[in-house]
Amino acid sequence: MSDLGIAFSCRGDPRELLKSAKLAEKAGFGSIWLIEVNDIDAIGIAAALTSVTQKITIATGVVNSNLRLPTLLAMGAATISRLSNGRFILGVGAGNPPMRYAVEIKSNTPVRRMSETLRIVSGCLNSQGRQFDFDGKLYRVNGFKMDLAPEHRVPVYGAAMGTKMIETVTKYGDSVILMLPTLDHVKSVIPKIDAILKQRGMTRSASNSLKSFQVACHLVTVVSEDEDEAETYAKLTVANYAAIPIYHQNFSRLGFSKELESIDEALAKGGPKEATTVVPRKMVEGTIVYGSAKQCMKKISDFMKAGITLPIVYPSNSGPLPYPDRVNKTISMLAS
Repeated sequence: MSDLGIAFSCRGDPRELLKSAKLAEKAGFGSIWLIEVNDIDAIGIAAALTSVTQKITIATGVVNSNLRLPTLLAMGAATISRLSNGRFILGVGAGNPPMRYAVEIKSNTPVRRMSETLRIVSGCLNSQGRQFDFDGKLYRVNGFKMDLAPEHRVPVYGAAMGTKMIETVTKYGDSVILMLPTLDHVKSVIPKIDAILKQRGMTRSASNSLKSFQVACHLVTVVSEDEDEAETYAKLTVANYAAIPIYHQNFSRLGFSKELESIDEALAKGGPKEATTVVPRKMVEGTIVYGSAKQCMKKISDFMKAGITLPIVYPSNSGPLPYPDRVNKTISMLAS
């Protein structure tokens, strides 16, 4: 289990996440990934996890770069790295903008923001108490000095779905986090990742050394020994994601444009539950890890064979149990 991560959606009572973190560490998971959803502060809960765990890696997976300046992200990462004795990974995503500037900034595109955020955060973390400067099209940093120099290396991961974002993160990040891919998508982007890494003098590897690059992947998971229940909630998961513009675009990118027509019509008519009735099995099988614990682990293994070096189980937000119980059930079932 040490090469398998577990993702928590940062919602609800943060104290429940502390309980789940202890359970995940006891079960043998190698890392915890905190997904920010405009509810629980992922940086805050990551700091809290340092006091209730001893060995497991703590990561943001991911925080929304729209909500924090890169300099603040670096400060938070340095703080949690010190508190955890080097067990922290900072994962950053372009995210959806919950707020906008009063004056439009044309250079504020997701790819541009990710590119500059990764470079600034890494620059600040590696400045070793020296002043850091950066002159970009979106951000300018003049003489920022972070006195709290990390005692351990803090890897900075970037989330990506589209090809341009994957290339940007591979060029400027320490590792990439893929989200909701198909096996075919993974197989198609791995050669592109490897080509960029070759130019950087790096290799794709499961290690966290300076010359290695992880290809992590959030694998949305519905685990149940009841086959019908697993498929039902896997379909509901797809319907819920299809209702979110950024994931709707991703489904289209993955080749499900035709299927989305029926799903969109059902969503407009009756919401995700109505849309569940028209979600085809091939779409579910392509994007969701679901079924018994054995079936889920087999699918995770397939993604690793395709090139994923760090699989992250992301318990679906759809299911018959309250979210904390669903997370804990997933942990227990996959660990057994």
